[in-house]
Amino acid sequence: MILIEDFRDQAAECRRFAETEADETDRSVWLLLQNAWMQLSDEAPKMLEVSQAAMSSGAKTKAKRRR
Repeated sequence: MILIEDFRDQAAECRRFAETEADETDRSVWLLLQNAWMQLSDEAPKMLEVSQAAMSSGAKTKAKRRR
């Protein structure tokens, strides 16, 4: 999935910034951001499933109302 790849790319970029950062506080922030992007990449499939199920359910509800 493109979305997951994008999240992982962002995580990798944060990791690169962390590796080159001299300031410990800034490095920690970059690593926190990296972890957040990785968490999003892990949760994205679940979120997409829920979103698709909700959209499918909504379409079924609309079809029933039309009858």
